[in-house]
Amino acid sequence: MIKNRNYKRLLSNQQIEDITVQVGEDLKKFPLESAEHLMNFYLNGDAEGLFQTISDWIEYAEDAVLANQNS
Repeated sequence: MIKNRNYKRLLSNQQIEDITVQVGEDLKKFPLESAEHLMNFYLNGDAEGLFQTISDWIEYAEDAVLANQNS
């Protein structure tokens, strides 16, 4: 099973909310690209690849939120 890096630690409710907002903004910026990615994983039945992509995407948003909080 693929684990994301959050299985080692917990995020605060505010951090989770901020990351969710960041992911939502990414979806608004790149809706067709995001939908195409999701469809490709669906059509190929690649649940593991989909989870890895979503994990990478959320971790990228997490990094941006944490960098913003620390600046």
